[in-house]
Amino acid sequence: MVAETKSFVHLRVRSAYSLLEGAIKADAIGKLSAAGDMPAVALTDRANLFGALEFSVTTKDAGVQPIIGCALPVNEHFVSVTVILCAATGRTSSNSSMSKAKRRIIVPP
Repeated sequence: MVAETKSFVHLRVRSAYSLLEGAIKADAIGKLSAAGDMPAVALTDRANLFGALEFSVTTKDAGVQPIIGCALPVNEHFVSVTVILCAATGRTSSNSSMSKAKRRIIVPP
């Protein structure tokens, strides 16, 4: 008999830091993911990383792997591209990558 594995991971969760798109507080996402037996969850707020630290700490404390991303607007019509940050060298690399990406986007009025 094959043991069941946790396999579903939300890769596009918006928190209350995504105005008009999310209502859940960043610190509650990990607990809800753990209750849903998910091994990981991604926070991908629109055009900001304000909830990243709060989300990372509380999600890790809940026993769930935090994944950080961002939905970057690419034109004035609110079309966005979701970017998941992957960095082997840590936070500095992630911040640098996001800064470079933000310089190439159009922030909606």
